[in-house]
Order: sequence, then structure tokens, then C-alpha cells
Amino acid sequence: FGQLTGKDARYGGHSIWKYVVESYGESVISNILYMTRVSRNADNGFLFVLGVSLKNLAAEWLHYYDSMYYKQEDKQSLPEGKPLNRARKRAQPYCAIEHPKLSPDGRNLTYVWNDMGKIRVKLRDLQSKKKKTIYRQGYRAYTQQDHSYPIVAWHPSGKLVSIITEHKGKLKLILYDLQTKKRTTRELFNFEKILSVDYSDDGREFVFSAVQMGRSDIFIYNIISNVYEKLTDDLFTDVDARFIDRSRKVIFSSDRNNDTIKQFDIKLLPKNLNHDIFIYDRKSNEQTLRRVTSTPFVDERAPMEYDGESLSYLSDEKGIFNRYLAKLDSNIAYIDTSIHYSYFTRASPLSQYPRSILEYDVDTLNGKIAEVIFAKGNYRLTLKDTEAEKAEVLSEMGFSGFRNKAAEPPKKKRKRTSILVVEEQKPDTTQLARTEQPKEQKPTDTGEINIYDYQFNSDVFQETEVPKQNNEGSRLLSDDNLKSKRDKKREKVMARIDSLHAALEAVQDVNLEMQLPPQRNYDVAFKSEYVVTQLDNAFVNSTYQTFTGGGSFNNPGLNGFFKTGITDVLDDYKVVGGFRLTGNLKTNEVFVSAQNFKRRLDKQVIFHRQSIEDVISNSTIAQVYTYTLTYKMSWPFSDFSALRGNVLGRNDQTVYKSTNDRNLERPDDLQWTGGLKLEYVFDNTLPMGLNLYRGTRLKIFAEYFQEVDKEAKNLFVIGVDARNYIKVHRELIWANRLAASTSFGNQKIAYFLGGVDQWIAPTYNNDIPVDFTQNYGFQALATNMRGHPQNIRNGNSFAVINSELRWPVFRYLINRPIKSNFLYNFQIVGFGDIGTAWTGLQPFSEENSQNREEIQQGSILIMVNNRREPVVGGFGLGARTKFLGYFVRLDYAWGVENRKINDGFWYISLSMDF
Repeated sequence: FGQLTGKDARYGGHSIWKYVVESYGESVISNILYMTRVSRNADNGFLFVLGVSLKNLAAEWLHYYDSMYYKQEDKQSLPEGKPLNRARKRAQPYCAIEHPKLSPDGRNLTYVWNDMGKIRVKLRDLQSKKKKTIYRQGYRAYTQQDHSYPIVAWHPSGKLVSIITEHKGKLKLILYDLQTKKRTTRELFNFEKILSVDYSDDGREFVFSAVQMGRSDIFIYNIISNVYEKLTDDLFTDVDARFIDRSRKVIFSSDRNNDTIKQFDIKLLPKNLNHDIFIYDRKSNEQTLRRVTSTPFVDERAPMEYDGESLSYLSDEKGIFNRYLAKLDSNIAYIDTSIHYSYFTRASPLSQYPRSILEYDVDTLNGKIAEVIFAKGNYRLTLKDTEAEKAEVLSEMGFSGFRNKAAEPPKKKRKRTSILVVEEQKPDTTQLARTEQPKEQKPTDTGEINIYDYQFNSDVFQETEVPKQNNEGSRLLSDDNLKSKRDKKREKVMARIDSLHAALEAVQDVNLEMQLPPQRNYDVAFKSEYVVTQLDNAFVNSTYQTFTGGGSFNNPGLNGFFKTGITDVLDDYKVVGGFRLTGNLKTNEVFVSAQNFKRRLDKQVIFHRQSIEDVISNSTIAQVYTYTLTYKMSWPFSDFSALRGNVLGRNDQTVYKSTNDRNLERPDDLQWTGGLKLEYVFDNTLPMGLNLYRGTRLKIFAEYFQEVDKEAKNLFVIGVDARNYIKVHRELIWANRLAASTSFGNQKIAYFLGGVDQWIAPTYNNDIPVDFTQNYGFQALATNMRGHPQNIRNGNSFAVINSELRWPVFRYLINRPIKSNFLYNFQIVGFGDIGTAWTGLQPFSEENSQNREEIQQGSILIMVNNRREPVVGGFGLGARTKFLGYFVRLDYAWGVENRKINDGFWYISLSMDF
């Protein structure tokens, strides 16, 4: 169970409770829950009640379901041959293969590859075995996936591929030309959703299974004139429509309980969710369908033409969807003034796989079949020939664990209101369904009344005579016996009709259509969303600090943090406020934020006040107050990317404390700055656990700051932060990061390389000088660079690469649920860092201040080229876990400087990710 996540974990839990009920009875459930609550241990709850430990119960559960679902494995096998799709060494159930379509010329195959929302339509040449992508859309996401799109259809010429998909709520028809490699797009109107599509033989028409007004019906769509004809119009679900018999007929699957096309006044959906196969004759004016199958307890889907004489469809008659071959036939039912025929279908299995066929396609001209099966954790796309399939001799298929034979519904005797009563005959093993044309059928009566669909007709109770037939097992009744039975049946039927009259009238009086409540104005009302009270060592607003001389970086330290948020009922507006306070009350922050998510353009206003005590030197201490007002906007392109813009106004006030007479007379520094920021953000990461991701994160930004004073100083900043997370095996993640930034203009930013974010008890390296000729106006940290203190290198530009291998060791090794939050989130991390900070064009240029050292002796200034290696690195091991509600990181790293390995550094921090 420890390896199951998401839906698999939920289904696994449901299955073990089902096993307990079937093996020990339903009454033990409450006892298990009670003993679990009393003992506060799930293992003890099962052991005390069932006498079996949870470990042994899991083994019994596995054996129980293995014997149920794998009992036919020795008689069944998967399709022979190598799958067309690339075989994967590990299970990837999220990479689905869907909608296979063979080209009419037999040379190509198209299919849809869906990787958790990242969709590609692949075109494979069956002769050269080459494949390419002809259409793509979407990104990976843990959201509800729509596997119904895109759907593909081949033009009869084999030179054109039609792709129907949905984009921004609109249906698009994309035509891809194999010769010119060009795509043309047009919009399809008047349809809410298209479920399936197929070309006519002349290529001028589509047959759609489409949704209109919330109902699925069959449509004939003229491609040239853009008009359509509606073949069915009722509440029944009509799907999987295909042309057959040279496009003169349409075959489809439906859950309808009759074979007459008409609109019903009934407002309730049919109870039977299983589907039967029907044929619509386009040349006939009759509103009657030909029923191919009549199996209310079996689901039949995806009918299509197999060859000129037979049909193919999917059926779960034995509990697993396999393909069946159906041959249409007829015989003479009876003769009066004309010959009356009854139509029936002879069906036989074409496959008996142990796993269901999800989708398939038949190329009738070239005798090829493409099938998609999910087995062993992967989707398999296989190709086979119809001739070899027909010649294959299949053994008798048994019932699978999905449909036990004992659970098969009993067959009912057919009763007729005629002088001939036919006893139940032994069914033919090759005959799946026998249906007669509705207009030739005689009135039947099963004794059941449908209160939603009936009519009073005295003719039903009149004597009906049919020609005498010589059927084995039948007998003639005398007139007295016949009249007596007829009278009893009439009285019984009329009594039931009278008893249901009151219920019927009550139902008819009720308006079954949904009644919408009266409209009212929505007044914005807020509610509390969250309250956070914790210790923290990060700044609330990660703005650049004012540069105060380079003596140190102002780290916030461990302090108290309070934050609360309120939101309206529709989550259109949010207000967040909070403060951070240290024990000496000298360093603090206060902020308030208002957000507007009502439109696509997200807007936010933030006011932030920060107070920091800065020790510039032994005799100079300053209190720096920063007031920032920021207006943010965000325009999302998709669920994973957005363009963001910020406009801010900032006021920095530096107050020097009276530590001596000079500072007493020193005036306060006041600085007003305006700024703009533009950034592109992309994030398609999928969370696999705490601090465990899969995917890519990217942020590219540019900033401009303008100081409002006489000197008119400006500052330009550009940077990038890209992170990629690769799943190595199960929860083992390889994470990589590239971060770089540079500043230029009249003012610059001093980047101090070294350490980690939210480092508890950080150290600062004062041996590396700061180049004051760069005219720094702000300062910031450049992390991560483990194995070194802060300021191992500095400059107006930096670049750093981090790489980590994150291993949640207990989740990986223990194959059962872990109750301890500490152990469940515990990770062992191996890491390596490399980076540099510099001034000038590049780190190895002579302009880089890190490559020279200035020595001042009186009036003499000596410049020394120290040949210091500008690039530094670090490597080591670390551990991460959640402790007392905090994500705690412990690292030990060795630094590499000037091609030498330095002594190790311990790091304790509270930051996430890198």
C-alpha cells in the first residue's frame, strides 16, 4: 500500500474493506473502527477483532483478488508481437495511447499520446516505421483530464487527416495535409461536444456522435455546405457512430430500450447504462432502427464494419471487453398475405485477452486491425491482420472476476398473447441476439407496467391469431383453457393499471425540469481563510536592501510571524495582512495586501513597511525604514504560464543613531525611488510529496528603478531562474537549478554569493573586499552556495548552478503506510553547487575586482593581481524533514575554492526547494 497514491490508494483502501465484508461480515466494520479508536492503532484494531494482523490481512486480500481476477490467465494471453509504441521499462499509467486510426491506404497510423494533459497526435508510417508529431496541445497537470479530445479521422484518399479538438470552449476542425505538411483550421458551430467522427466513402460528409442541449445524438454533417442533418433526437445516449455499407447506413451504440426514433415526453433518463448496437438505414424513410444486439445486461460499444459481410464490436459479456464478430442474417417468420422476416445476429468472439480492449480500428480494405490495451502498467498499441485472426481457433472463454457466472441475470421466458405458447428453447451458442423488425412484431406482455411510457389500447386484449407453426417443444391449448388464461391475465393487468393510476397522475403533475431559484444580487461577504502564527527567519517582502557599505548583509534572524487572510465567498477578492516582530523590537515588518481575481487579469496592491537595524561599523549604527507601495498585474496565458508586471514606489529613510558627536550631527538620508518590473513565469511542476516535484519551473525578469532626486540615478536588472525536476525512480528526484542576474546603470546591486536561504545563525566573510567604485545602491544574496559563508564572492553580476538528488528514504523502502510525519517526509540529499559573482563583462576579465587587490599605505596605492579563482563550488550531504510543523534542512558541505577543498560547514535552514 505504501506505493499507492491518488486514485490507486483510494481504490486499494476500498477493496480491502470490501474483502473484510465478504470474508468476515459487515458487522465487524464498526468493531474494527471502535477498537482502532480505543487503542489508537489500526493494527491493533484489526488484530483484536479479526484475530489477524494487518500485514497478514493484506496478504490474504492480495491472494483473494489474485485468485478472482487471474483465474483465467492460463487460458488467455495478450496480443502477440511487439507493440508499435516504445516499450517502457517502468510502468507509466499516466501516458495514455488513445484513438488509433488506420489510413484507408494502409500505409499510416495515427494515434493520440496523452501524458497527463500533454497531448500529441502521432503519425506513424507502417512501412518505414518512422513517426512524427502532426499536432500538439496542453501541458502536464494534476487536473481533471479530458481524454475525449482530440479525435482523429482519415479522409478516404488517405492524404488528409482531420483532427477535432476543443480550444477555449470552441470546437475546432483541423485539416492536416500529408503532402504539403500544412494545417487549416475551421470552427464547428452548434455542437457542445463531439464524441466520434467518421468520413463517408466520397469524403463529403461526416457522421458525428455529438452533444446538443446536453443530449448525445447522431448527425450527418456536410463538409462543403456546413449544414447537418439530425438522425436521432431523444434522451438516449447514442455514441460510436460509423458509416457502413458504402455509407448508405450508419451503425452506432446506444442505451435505448426501443428501436423507434421519436421524441419522448419522458423527462427521466433511462436506468440501463449498458449499450446495444443499432443500424440506421439512410435510404429508408421509416423511423425504425434495426437492432443488431439485444443484451440489456451486457455492454456493447465501438461497432464498425469488419468486412463486406460482418461487423465487429466490443462486448463485456465475460466481464472483459473483447472483440466480437457479428454476422447479420434473417429467416422467414410467418406468411399471411406476404412473407414476414425476422432478423437476427450470429456472434462469435474474435479475441479473448485477459485485459480489456480500450479502443480499436479496422482497415477493411487492407485487412488490418489496430488495438489499444492497458497491461502491466503501460498502454500497448498492436497491429494484426484480419485473415490471421479469422483462422485462429479460440477456446471457450470463461467468466472473469469482473463478471461471475453466478451473477449473470437469469433468462426470462418469452410470453406471447397468441394461441401458441412456446416453451423456453435451448439457445444456440453462436447466436448472441435475435431481433425482429418492430412493425412485424406481435404485441407482447411481460406483466410489467412502465408508468412513464404506456397507452390504453383495447386492441391489446382482443384475441389475436397467428398461423400455426411446427416448433419443437410447443403445444396447442384448448379454447376453454385459452379463454380462462386470457381472462385472468386481463384482470391482472387491469388491476395493476388501476393501482398505478394515482402514482402516475402524481408523477405527471410534477414538473421534472429543473427549477432555477429566483435571482438575487450578490453582495460581497468576506470570511476568514487562514491564520498563521509561527517562528520565521525570512523577510515578508523580498525586495532589495539598501546598500550600507558592504560590512554585512542584514539577515532577519529568527522572530515571530503573524499572518491572516480573508476572502469572499466566490474567491474573487482576498485581503491579507500580517507582521513580523523581533524580540528587541528594532527589526520589524508590517504589510497588507488586497487581491482581485474576478477577471482574467489578476490585480494586487501591497503596502509594506520594513525597519532594519544596520551596524555599519563599530561606531556607526543606522535604522533603515523602507516604505513600499506596489501594484501588481498578472495575465495568464494558460494554467502554467503568465506574464506579470509590477509598478512600485519606494521610500528609504536611513536614520543614524547618536553613537558619537559626528553621528549626532549627521543628517538622515532620504531616498525616493520608482520602479517597473516585467517577468514571464512558467510552472508545470507536479507535486509528488513535500519538496518533491516533477517538471519545470522558469522565471525570466527585467527591472528598472529610477531614483527621484537631482542626480537622477537609475538601475537596470535582468535575470533568470530555471529549475528542472526529473523523476529517477518512484519518489527519487533529481533536481537542478540555474540562476543568474546582472545589474547595470548609474546604480548597481551588490550580490553577495554564499550560504543558503533562511540560514539560521549565518556567517559573513569580511576578507573579500567590496568594490565601491561600482556605485552600489542596493544589495542582495546570491544562493545557494554551500560550503562557504556569505560573501565568498561579490559583484554586480552572479551565476550559480545547483544540483540535488532527493531521496525520501522511508517512503522508498517501506512498502506500507507511514504514520509518522517525521519519517514520511524524511529525505536524504546529495548536492553539488558551483557559481561565481563578478564585476565587469565576465568573471575572468581584468575588470573583475575579485582578480585584484588594492593595498593603501599612506599616499601610496598598490594594485596586486592575486590570481584568485573567480569560480567556487561546494558539495556534501544533507537531510530534510518536517519537524514541529516546520520544514527543517540540515546540510554539511565542503567548499571548493582556488581548486582546494576547504573545511566543512554546517547549515541549518528553514527554506523550501533550493
